[in-house]
Amino acid sequence: MNQSCVILGAGFSKALAKLPLTNELFDRFKIILEEQRKNNGHFFKRGVEIFDFQNRLKEKINTYYNKISQGGNITTKDFLNDFEGICTFIDFNLAFELHVLTQKGHEVSDLTGLPLFAELPSTTLSLVRGYIADYLYLTFVTAQLDEKLLEKLYDKVLFNSSAVITFNYDLILEKFLFLIKKWYPSDGYGIKTKFSQELNPKYNGAKSEIEILKLHGSINWNIQDDSCDYIDIELTDIWGNHFFPEYLHPDVPKNYYGIYSSSTWFLPSWIKQFQYPQVVDIWHKASDKLNNSEEVYFIGYSLPKPDSAVYALLSTIDFSNKKVTIVDPSADLLKPNFAKILRKNDILTVSKNLEVYLNK
Repeated sequence: MNQSCVILGAGFSKALAKLPLTNELFDRFKIILEEQRKNNGHFFKRGVEIFDFQNRLKEKINTYYNKISQGGNITTKDFLNDFEGICTFIDFNLAFELHVLTQKGHEVSDLTGLPLFAELPSTTLSLVRGYIADYLYLTFVTAQLDEKLLEKLYDKVLFNSSAVITFNYDLILEKFLFLIKKWYPSDGYGIKTKFSQELNPKYNGAKSEIEILKLHGSINWNIQDDSCDYIDIELTDIWGNHFFPEYLHPDVPKNYYGIYSSSTWFLPSWIKQFQYPQVVDIWHKASDKLNNSEEVYFIGYSLPKPDSAVYALLSTIDFSNKKVTIVDPSADLLKPNFAKILRKNDILTVSKNLEVYLNK
């Protein structure tokens, strides 16, 4: 039987857990902000900073365009919905700060200047980037999976897959595969893992049948050191959310709270900062899995332009002898771009919602 590989995008999580698509994230952030305000939450001020930053940025850009238009009517993009645009702007400025050399006598100093948008210093941009990751975490951490649909997905696609490559941060898929004993946190992420608490001995020796390769990171990852070859996996967070409760040793107190970290996430932008070798290893593993698969499914993934690193990854794979299927409501519209990047015209498209595809 041909071995397959599955690539998942935000459309998968929307169908299976009603999570927002990228262009819906800021609207979800507004809901979370209001919840934080009502509950006097720890992240309320961070949410306020996100929307203050958006408004400041929009005002600055509008001022600039109005100046160069010499009084003409200029319509700029609505930054309140352009999540990818905001993330790209932040990452671009953080990646390309201006450096200025000054010389006095025989002494030369390298002064790190402001980023390209001079009125928004890098310290502000770094903080806002972190706040966005915080709100992404709050968006995904309480997601409830649709077990019946996931069972159908497994029976139809995943049963023959050696790996799932995903750009989603949530734990929908691994929670389900853990429940049916097809995946385990200790070996299922395609890289060495470490846990801060003792694990349940009943899972000693358990081997994952499917690897989940998370190219943009995960809400339960905590990478603090780029000199090691493993990822710290958190099984709970500071609010008491237990991701895989049975995986902890029975003696671990039920009120044990883990660590929350979002520093390792790739935000959906043109700029990908591969600062951790552990993440680089996962991308290499994804390349190997794609090369060795005879069939590839793209489910709920539109191959958006900001995912430039993904374009580079896919362009290195020989898809000529692979069976490729796109499952997405807009699959027929997406096909030309996929055909160009994969260098393959015979692509099967299923222009249906994932629920319809699985229920037929």
